[in-house]
Amino acid sequence: NEENPVSTDDIAVLDYSVTLDEDIFYNVDVSGNLDVCAIGSCADANIYVGPGNTFTASSTGSVTVSAHDLVNNGTIDLDTNTFELSGSWVNNSTINVDTSTVNFVASTTDETLTDISGSLNFHNLAFDAGVGTSTWTPLSDLTLTGDLAVTSGTLERTGRDIVVAGDISTG
Repeated sequence: NEENPVSTDDIAVLDYSVTLDEDIFYNVDVSGNLDVCAIGSCADANIYVGPGNTFTASSTGSVTVSAHDLVNNGTIDLDTNTFELSGSWVNNSTINVDTSTVNFVASTTDETLTDISGSLNFHNLAFDAGVGTSTWTPLSDLTLTGDLAVTSGTLERTGRDIVVAGDISTG
C-alpha cells in the first residue's frame, strides 16, 4: 500500500532462488536487481502496480529492474534505479522519475508509451533494439530532465513534442 511501499528487498524473500518453485518466475540477485522473468518461458512478464500500492525498486541504492511491460495503476518511485523494458510503458497513475534511467530494449516489436496525464516524463531515456527493428511510439509529448539516446530502432514521434534538458544521442 502507499504507506508501506514494496521494494525489491521485500519480494526477494520469496523469489525463485529462495523457493525453487517453478511457478515463481522472478529473481532478485544479491545486488537487489530484479529480473521479472528469470526462469522459464515468461518473456511477457510485467511490472504491475495496482491501485493504492507503491513500488520503489530501491531507495537506498541503484538497482536494475528488467521486465517486458510496465503497467502502473498506483505509485512508482523510480529514484536512481534503472528499468529495462522489452515492451511498453503504461502509466495510469503516478510515477516519480527522480534521476532514474529507463531503457527500452525490444528487438522486433512495435511498442507504445502512454501516460494518463497526457505527458510522458522521464529523467534519462534510451531506446536500443540491438540488431532488431523495433519501433517505439509515444502517445503523448515527451519531457526529459536528463538525456535521450536512440541507439537503434525507431522512435516514432508522430507529431509529438520532445523536450530534452540533457544530451541527445543517436546511432
